[in-house]
Formats: sequence, structure tokens, C-alpha cells
Amino acid sequence: MKKLLLFCFLVCCAILPAKGVLTEYRFVRNISADKAPESYTYITLDREFYRHLNNDYSNLLILNAQNKFIPFAIRDLKEKRTFVQEKIKPGKITAFNVDRQANRAQLTLSLDKEENINALRFDTDIMRFDKKISVAFYDKNGRITRKDSNLALYQYDRIFGAPLLRFGNIKCAKMDIIIDNFTESKEDQYISETVSSKDRTTTRSARNIEFKFKKITPLELKNIENPSAPFQFEIDLNEISRSNADGKTRIEIDSARVPLTEIIISADDKFYNRRVIIDFIDENGKKITSTYKTITQDTKSLKLSRLRAAKCIITIKNDDDAPLKNISLKFKTDRKILIFAPDGATDLRIYFGGDASKKIYDLEKYADSVPFGKEEIFKAGKVEKSPFHVRLPISKIINTYSMWTAITAAGLILLITIIKLLKSPAQNTEFEEQ
Repeated sequence: MKKLLLFCFLVCCAILPAKGVLTEYRFVRNISADKAPESYTYITLDREFYRHLNNDYSNLLILNAQNKFIPFAIRDLKEKRTFVQEKIKPGKITAFNVDRQANRAQLTLSLDKEENINALRFDTDIMRFDKKISVAFYDKNGRITRKDSNLALYQYDRIFGAPLLRFGNIKCAKMDIIIDNFTESKEDQYISETVSSKDRTTTRSARNIEFKFKKITPLELKNIENPSAPFQFEIDLNEISRSNADGKTRIEIDSARVPLTEIIISADDKFYNRRVIIDFIDENGKKITSTYKTITQDTKSLKLSRLRAAKCIITIKNDDDAPLKNISLKFKTDRKILIFAPDGATDLRIYFGGDASKKIYDLEKYADSVPFGKEEIFKAGKVEKSPFHVRLPISKIINTYSMWTAITAAGLILLITIIKLLKSPAQNTEFEEQ
């Protein structure tokens, strides 16, 4: 009997805290995928998540089918921009010869030591040219390690502002370089021009131009990916109402607490200039703040400050002018993603909203370094009310976890009392027999 009571008590202790955690979340949403990712993945927060999540996104929890907590974190998905990192490898031209008959230049470029390189930068003032270059690479022992022929050098590199000869990575100490078509014939100036009723005849002079350069710089170029600004994307918001009265156009939008970054307002009118007031309203109908803007036919977008409001009211002041025709609205926000490790699961439940204020099993310390795929494989279902949610006033005064700790302690005291009561009759019987 005592073992059975103890077993029941331990089961209750295990279940009650978990159920106590779930009572704080008002809504649940199933997410599913056709196949589980190998490691981490993500879903994009949509307006239904934003509508119920608090300002620090702490009232969210993910469970699998076995009620196991799934680690997660919320981050801005940032655009990765690639820039080229340049490392100069010291070197100098140790030999230079021009074969006028073959119209070819041959030179030797020696590095201070054996280095990894993949490009040569030519310092020249000539803007247009078309050169074919061959390079033989030598190691520090003077042995040829590779030959590249017919490499094209024909224009300025947009990034470096100079002609750049690119080739595959190689470690070398010296290069023999051959530049074909070293001298080119270039048109210089007009000599005369004859114009008739039928055609135009132009005579130009020409001169031979050598491919002169001050120096050649060996380089090692590396492509570096650098996350920059958060990725912006268009989000659908519902329009509640629209009206024209008293020289104003008033449009009420259900902004669903989405942290808007831009509003794009356009109309069919060819020319216009209007003052715009955007009021942000909270869940209780109270105005949070207002933003004042001006729009014209050339306005691309109105920048906003990522304020999370339940509604926004856009008022366009027409004054004595007619209302704008066919006003259309588009909204943009940062692409915020929920990163998680499904641990082989393809069906998960997200509990969110409500009074929860502590992130459980999050990845905050590691979220910026975890790898995840580019494809969003999990799809979110509809929002439903959580069957476990209980709205308790006491939760505003006493922390939920402390409350369940107190219940567990009370249960332990009750168990000890029951055990003592079970032992007491046996002791009394033995005393009476004596």
C-alpha cells in the first residue's frame, strides 16, 4: 500500500510541473514537414505569431509528440553580402623584355617569399585594351608547378578599379609572364569628315599604343560572406475599414503587432502631394504614438520604427483636393525566424501567447552560430486555443513555478501524514495485546 501511494505521488510530481508550464500559453499551432532536416531548421514568424507574442518573444514553447521540449531561438534573418578581401603579396619585376617583331612582352615577377596567390593587378592608365596573357609558376626551388595560357585581361575590374588577371589558387615564388598583342593600333582623332545627302564619310588617324604599366601587384583574393541588414519582406495585413470624409481619407489596418519597417502607399493619380498621419493603436484602443509623413507620386515608401501595434490608422489629408484614386497599401517587416532543432521529428506543437515570460530550453547562447538550411521545410497550421491554458490571477503575484513547488511540498507533507496514519493502528493493536 505504501509503495503504491509513493508511486502515485512521484507520478503526480512529474506531471504537475509540466502541466503547470503549459497552462501559461493561450494558443497552440501545429507545424509539420514531409521529412525531418538533418540538424537545425526554421520557420518565418507570420502575423498570427506576432499577434500573440510579447515584445521579447519569450512566451513561446515547442514540444514534440512525446512532449519533449525542443530547443529554439528567434533571430532576424539577415542578408548575406559577399565582399572580396584583398591580401597583397610583396614582389617586384626582376626582368622585362619586349619583342617588337612578335609584338610580345616577357617579364619575370619575383615574390619576396613563396606565397598563395590567385590574381595579378596591373597599375595602368590605359582604359581599353584586349590582352592575352600566359603565366608559368615556379616554387621556391625554381621548379615549374603550373602553366596557364590565354588568360584574358581586357578591362578594369569594377571592384578594384584596375585591370585584374584572375587565375586559380597556387603557391609560388616566381612567375614568368608573357603578354601578347603588347602594342595595339588605336584610333586617335578625326582628320576630315565628308557629308553628302546619302552618306557620311569620316577619316580618322591611328597610332600604336603600348600596354604600359607602372607595376604588377600579386594578390590573394578571398570571398567573405558578411551578414548585413535584416532581410526585408512583404507581409499581408488585413484592412478593417476605409472612408473619405471631411477632406480626409481614413484607412484602418489590422497590423497584428507586426514590427513594421515600411509602408508603401501608391495611387493612380499622375501628380499629387499629401500629408499623411499614421496612428499606432494598442490592444486596448489607446494611441501609442503618431508619425507624420508627406507622400507624392515619387514617394517609394514611408520608413517606420518597428513599433508593434494592434492597429494602425492611416489618415491622408486631401484638404480641398479630391481623394486619391485607387489607393493601394503594401507593408514590409524584418524577416524574423524561429530557429529550432526538431531532433528527427516531422510534427511539432508550438505553444505561444499568454502570460509566460521565461524562455525554456532556448538556443540564445548558440543561435548566431548554428547552421540551418536555406529552404523553409516546416509549414505552420492554423492557430487554436490551447486546451491546457488556465488564466489564474495568482500568477500575477506568485511565479507559476514557485506555485507548483509549493503544491509538490504540500503533497510530500500529505504523503508523510498518510504513512504515519497507516502505521499508527498496528502499533495500537500490539499495545492492547500486551
